[in-house]
Amino acid sequence: MNKLYYGIDLGTTNSAIAYGHMEANENIVTRICKISRNGKEGGQENKDTLPSVVYYKKDFKKGGITAIVGDFAKNQYGKKYGYVMKSVKNYMGSYGELPLDKEIEDQSPEAISAQILKHLLRGIKEKLSLDDYPRDVIITIPASFDPDMCEATLKAAEISGLEVKDENGKYRDILLYEPKAVIYNVINMMENGEIPKNTIDFSKEKNILVFDLGGGTLDVALYRVKNSKLGKFPIIDEISVGRYTSIGGDTFDSLLGRELSKIFLEYNDLSPKDVNMDELNQIMEGKAEFIKLELSDKVFNSKYTGKKIDDNEEFEIVEMGLYKGMEFEAYLTKKEIENILNPVMGNNLSLDFVGKMDKLQGQDINNIIYPVLDVLDKAKKQDKDFQVDGIILNGGMTRFYLIEERLKKLFQIDPIKVNDPDLSVARGAAYYHYCLDKYESIREQYLKEVKEVNKDTIKEKEIQREILGKVVLNETINLALDKGYVKSLVEAGRELPTGDIIYENLFYLPRDTNKMELPFYLGRGETTELPNRKIASRVINFKRNYPKGTPINFIVNIDRNKNLTLSGYLGENKNEIIDIIIETNVGKDGAKGGFLKIATQEEKRLNVKMELEILKSMGKNLEKLYKENRTDYKKAIQRMDDVLHQISLCTNKVEFQHGALDILFTLENSKELKGYIFDLLNIIGDTLTEKSKKILLSNIKGMLNDFVLGNIRNRKNIKKAIGLLGNYKENEKLLRDLLNGKYGNIYFQEIAEALGKISEDNPELLTRALKKKEWNIEDRALINSLGNIYGRGKKVEERIYSLGDRLVNLILEEKSLREISIISLGKIFDRREIREINLKDKIIEKYIKTLEEEFRYKELDDKFKEILEINLNLMKGLPLNGEEEKIYEKMIG
Repeated sequence: MNKLYYGIDLGTTNSAIAYGHMEANENIVTRICKISRNGKEGGQENKDTLPSVVYYKKDFKKGGITAIVGDFAKNQYGKKYGYVMKSVKNYMGSYGELPLDKEIEDQSPEAISAQILKHLLRGIKEKLSLDDYPRDVIITIPASFDPDMCEATLKAAEISGLEVKDENGKYRDILLYEPKAVIYNVINMMENGEIPKNTIDFSKEKNILVFDLGGGTLDVALYRVKNSKLGKFPIIDEISVGRYTSIGGDTFDSLLGRELSKIFLEYNDLSPKDVNMDELNQIMEGKAEFIKLELSDKVFNSKYTGKKIDDNEEFEIVEMGLYKGMEFEAYLTKKEIENILNPVMGNNLSLDFVGKMDKLQGQDINNIIYPVLDVLDKAKKQDKDFQVDGIILNGGMTRFYLIEERLKKLFQIDPIKVNDPDLSVARGAAYYHYCLDKYESIREQYLKEVKEVNKDTIKEKEIQREILGKVVLNETINLALDKGYVKSLVEAGRELPTGDIIYENLFYLPRDTNKMELPFYLGRGETTELPNRKIASRVINFKRNYPKGTPINFIVNIDRNKNLTLSGYLGENKNEIIDIIIETNVGKDGAKGGFLKIATQEEKRLNVKMELEILKSMGKNLEKLYKENRTDYKKAIQRMDDVLHQISLCTNKVEFQHGALDILFTLENSKELKGYIFDLLNIIGDTLTEKSKKILLSNIKGMLNDFVLGNIRNRKNIKKAIGLLGNYKENEKLLRDLLNGKYGNIYFQEIAEALGKISEDNPELLTRALKKKEWNIEDRALINSLGNIYGRGKKVEERIYSLGDRLVNLILEEKSLREISIISLGKIFDRREIREINLKDKIIEKYIKTLEEEFRYKELDDKFKEILEINLNLMKGLPLNGEEEKIYEKMIG
């Protein structure tokens, strides 16, 4: 018996199943199977396409619910609200609630799609008199489907009884992108003489854009196509794929239907509160489809009569009992209809926007042209000279005259129309099934022809590319981070399968936690806002609580079917595997369970307005929170600290200065938020312009008077302001005057640290150190500053050796100060470089000998031992190796 090949177009509006078989001339002929179903009024009918609508009919006598698929189900739409599911394809990969009554068992898109698949499979079994319905079938999906949508389709196929997994439990290659199926069908039809063989010449590579506009989705993809030397079927390389766009015939019907609903309310003198708008809109969508088809038919027929349809020609709806016995009458002109549909036509867009896609947002994105520009933009990033050689139109909605006219205007190319766009995808899938069946024999032929290459070194991915063509990721997959940013994990255009992509020590936990949310977003944007869109979240369950800062390591893998596999481990322990699940009830912001999002140490651009708004919103009520709710106060502080940390890592620090200064001048001196703005300005200090620096210093100097300095409520912010003065050399005199002033002792630590940043000699601080008799932990600032000042300074007095003696004594006697003292001693008496001063080598040798003898036989903790060894080497004039340099930089940082 001749082997049969099967393909299913699981469409948003209509579905179809095709079968193919080999003729005597070895050509593959594909046909659509006319599937039986209940007709519009309930009787049996056979048609090529099956409406992708499921009606869950209640049996009031026997009980239970029966799923009915097809025309009768479609006719119940708008009549049996909550029991009819239409356009379920638009819900694939999502886990929100469906518009179905809770008594219906099928509450997932996969289960509802499986009902459509089972109806098609039972139908072809009956029509072809098969012993059983087929188990090995190709199912088509939009090329723009994301990994979760692809996986949902595979689950639907599995529920319907199809064989979707191999013996190892991995998904088989049963999915085919719809635009690719269209190309397979066009080439097979040319081969069989169903369309002229010169429609497109694939003897040489051609860049083909497929524009597939169906009932509920728009699929746009670019392919490089050429004939294969190994067989009768083509090699189709994906170049780029458009973003997922749920625009289709339903969108046009919805726009037109809502206008009709508005007219209905006005005609009957009603308000939206007087009717069930969901029911009314559903009814009007059906009437809108009728008007749309009538207009399109008239325009199509006018091409043969030579009579152009006037813009003022009217199309009418007259119904005596349209909704709850109320009559309705409406008249719309051709021009009015076109204006109603204008929002989705993208008439303001042109090819000039390619390369400027980031400037488009809002309505510029939700139209039929944006996906076209998107694929061209991606293609031109690979090849700036990329040109489209041909356009193939597919999908029932491309019959609508506005579509062809719009694309012709955009490209100045006449699109190629498939004979029956509703059936092309299913037929192409059946032909692809044949190609897969022949893959193994052609694979062997391919390996024989690769003479100079060892077969064992050729990867399966390379063989698939050479025989079946290249598959690429259509949209960049991003991982959402805390505060609304995303990190790109896999870039659009990357060839599939990807193999393992490893991210080590890039992400970390921003809080102590035992559970984290991983929301995935698709798109070219840098945040979770448009043009990015969210797909399903994953949740990491930890076996125990992990502290803030714990690194998270991920391994990402995407196969040819776009199935995303994510695994990982915590910290350095590769055996501490992360448990990742799909969470179906995570709220919009991970509200369920209070899931946190991960953070990253990677430098990136930040949204200045967003970050400053977080600081303002968190900081405006800190004083009140401190008094009333310490827990919320700590959370606000932690969030603000996180913002500052991310700003410290970002690549656009300079952009924060103006916004930060604007906030600064609105705040009272006592406001805790003012201190955080000082922290921010400290972080971005190196990037401040001279004008910004003057404005900042003017604000700080206004705080350094007795009235402000003496107010205890201002002290926290004044300390931060003094720290900022230490960033600029010109403030040294101001700091010295402050040190010797009335409040010098109160702010001594901050003044000392600031002077330590900019002074090259400071007798006041040196004198204080030499006169001190009692030392405590608060003297760290003084010791550190003296180390900085005399470590960089050129002027050395005899008293500097007295300071050295003091530091050695502190190392020996004051355990709480020994680390900072040995670091400062090392800075001052560092003998690695030739300096303009003559150090008394014998004194330094005495310091080294004293410290080595003191600590030679003592038990030392690892940290102090490391600090001691490095600073003794500096005093000996020994160079540090690379690892020691890193430790030293961290030590003095």
